[in-house]
Amino acid sequence: MQLRQVLAASLLGGAVSCGSVVYGPDANRDSNNTVDVATTSIQVKTLTHLGDGRPQAGTLVSTDAAGNLIAEAETGTAGTATIAIVGGGNLHFIEPTTSGFHRITTIVGVQPGDALTFGMVQRPVQISGAAEAMAVTYPLLVNGTFYSFFTPCGVDASARPSTLNLNADCHKLSFPLLGTAAFRGLTKFAFQQQTFVANGTAAITTWTDMSPFSILYSNTPANIDSLVAIRASVLSSRLVGFQTNTFGDPTQRDFTVDVQFPPGVGTQSFVATELGRASMPGLQRVEVRTATLSSSLAVDLAAQPLPWIATAPVATATGATWTVQETGTPDMRRSVWSGNWMQGPELQTLNWIVYDDSASATLSLPVLPAKFATVDPRAQAVTNARAEVTYFDFSTLTGFATLRLSAESLGAGFDNNAALGNAAMVVRTSFAAAAPI
Repeated sequence: MQLRQVLAASLLGGAVSCGSVVYGPDANRDSNNTVDVATTSIQVKTLTHLGDGRPQAGTLVSTDAAGNLIAEAETGTAGTATIAIVGGGNLHFIEPTTSGFHRITTIVGVQPGDALTFGMVQRPVQISGAAEAMAVTYPLLVNGTFYSFFTPCGVDASARPSTLNLNADCHKLSFPLLGTAAFRGLTKFAFQQQTFVANGTAAITTWTDMSPFSILYSNTPANIDSLVAIRASVLSSRLVGFQTNTFGDPTQRDFTVDVQFPPGVGTQSFVATELGRASMPGLQRVEVRTATLSSSLAVDLAAQPLPWIATAPVATATGATWTVQETGTPDMRRSVWSGNWMQGPELQTLNWIVYDDSASATLSLPVLPAKFATVDPRAQAVTNARAEVTYFDFSTLTGFATLRLSAESLGAGFDNNAALGNAAMVVRTSFAAAAPI
């Protein structure tokens, strides 16, 4: 019977030791069927993906880069654990299976001193608590086509009359209320601090013209067939008042695009630019959050270059491949592999999210120790699989050594995200996905 020994998860944080570690079936072994390897213990926190800050129980599995088992630990109801790793190894978080659905998140290349968080850190504004509502009244515009209302609790859009869907934890005693009204291709707005009254009414009495927000683009890459400019205000950690200009095919490297915006609303500006090429399934997105509220912004479309994904990822039972054009050095890559197989009469579905800093056009799913075969697609007869990939480059975060510490949160965008702080920042992404299975 093959002996398996696992390093205890209760080693002192940061302590380095050597131990007899049971490796996988393909490992080189000594005469005692074990290998001595230097390990160090790190602290790990596991949270839900909801941004509520609550712990997520599950199993941490530490392996070397080849997939040989180093240690495993349960995070339990507290969502924390200390676990032994080897430098450059992988750390997997396997969540409990629910109705045949499995989820694994893997951080590649963990190092001594890492303090890792799996899941989403608590969002500044919690969309929770008892459901409450207020009616909103407003004057109708001639040829008005669409009315939207933004609060920290989200966005509500409808024809008259409208109802603000509020939750106790996000509206507080008073809250900022932004309304927008689209008509004749233009937009007006109204903004006020609103006192909360359960089942009461918020009355908007006047609509005001929006102003042009000028985006000064430079160094536009070649062969861009479509450009979409998006602008929003940062208000109470939320992105509100989205306005869009679908510019189309740029004919010059340097040009200006105007997007409507509500002046005086919020504390910062958010601008996103989506770039597309007709011959490629992927798109690139440049998101900018300014230091202060502004009415214009210069965006260098050649800065923070990333590979363009030229063909959609093709998934297999062990990973995925795609092709890229041009070059770039991502700070982080997020690959999502999804697949199905049958376990008896029951359909099983796995989502496996892998974070690394590779610029390659290949994903090889990490090897799991044999004891986790029930969630390992390499050990299953996979019937369908798909993949998606996103390359990230951050202007103010320095490489994967920083990003892997809270990879899911840092890759979740600016809206209501404490992990990205409040400072000015540019985040560029390059993305493509296969069709859903």
